[in-house]
Amino acid sequence: MSGGAKKFIIKDIHLLIENYIDRVKHATSVSNLQIKLRPILSRNFNYSIEMGNGIKVGRKTDFSSYLYARQSFYEDAKTTVKIIGSKEATVIFKTPQKSVKQIIYLGDNYQIIAIKEVKINSNQNGGIGYTYDVGMNPIAGRPVITPYLNCCKPIFNGQLLQNGGKINADYYLDIADNHLNVLPQYRARGN
Repeated sequence: MSGGAKKFIIKDIHLLIENYIDRVKHATSVSNLQIKLRPILSRNFNYSIEMGNGIKVGRKTDFSSYLYARQSFYEDAKTTVKIIGSKEATVIFKTPQKSVKQIIYLGDNYQIIAIKEVKINSNQNGGIGYTYDVGMNPIAGRPVITPYLNCCKPIFNGQLLQNGGKINADYYLDIADNHLNVLPQYRARGN
């Protein structure tokens, strides 16, 4: 028998994922979370998180700080776990406001080697549309066109919101009238 303390290793993927979720939800501080995650994260662990402006990538030392900064979200979230084979699992953390999905990759030694987190837009119902960007000056006399998702249709504030401020009104570019300014004019369609 060799000397030294033996590390407690969880050799069941279901139990390992449940332990990970429990540790993330119930940590009391960043250092407490680091200590709790140390046995289940591999030495070469890395993570990537999809954010609105890009992807944040980090190592084991940063991961606890990132998770603990969002502790209230994880703590209040309901979780759904799906095991994919013996090396991968997905965990969905869901609150009424937002949902995130973590894809967890496991190594041969029953430790987590990587986690990839992506946001799930639960309000999105598919499709993309295009609108004129009234906030930008026209290019070569033509209005700037920008895309939008059906879940996030643009709202043009001001006189265009007629009929008691009805938000789901439909608008069109008024090109029939002469305009003195260089910005395009928009009119609400009659409903």
